[in-house]
Amino acid sequence: MKEKYLYILSKKHGNIILTQTNSWLTTYRYFRICLIVFLSMIVFQMSVFSQAGNTGLSFLKLGLGSRAVSMGETFVVANSEPSSVNYNPASLALSATTQAVFSHREWIQDTRSEFLGASSYIGDLAVGFGLHSVSISDIELRTTPGPAEGTFDAKNVSIGIAAAYQLTSELSLGVAANYLFEKILVDEASGYGINFGAVYATPWDVRLGLAVDHIGSMNELNMTASTLPT
Repeated sequence: MKEKYLYILSKKHGNIILTQTNSWLTTYRYFRICLIVFLSMIVFQMSVFSQAGNTGLSFLKLGLGSRAVSMGETFVVANSEPSSVNYNPASLALSATTQAVFSHREWIQDTRSEFLGASSYIGDLAVGFGLHSVSISDIELRTTPGPAEGTFDAKNVSIGIAAAYQLTSELSLGVAANYLFEKILVDEASGYGINFGAVYATPWDVRLGLAVDHIGSMNELNMTASTLPT
């Protein structure tokens, strides 16, 4: 069987070098990398499902941006827009334009959600900003069964900045830092969350994405600290 080879031109110390490599071996290496990433995503997703009902700050799970929501929030490897700060900060490096987005949503039980985001470039570094606010007003207050004694509001806020860099034409990495705040009645707490992301473009016109979101902690809210949904 005749072997197939791939010839690669590269430049080193000012000299042009012609490198011969086995194309089947190169394809196998790419396949192995993709398989490892895919299996890692499955294992991580299983750990996410095990958190159901055991975390706080549920507003962090809400979809942001009309495009992302319309795609069922399968937005980890989509082309960049400001909401990538929340989904996968590495995606910010996939766009070379300056963008801004604002959304407002009226939801059930007087729940209101707003998102303001922007992304641009500083040199070769892609940067992004996101402000996400969710509030619920006129929640009835009762300490005993019977008529309401009054009303109160609840509010959650996330303010994030992100940076992404395209290491090669195939691989982009990104990180986002978020300030988190929650308040209900007279109790309030603050904390932080870090998002990490990567996007890899395979030779077969398929993108692979990996995002780990909300790694951080919160201060105590009425003697108990909320666990972030990762």
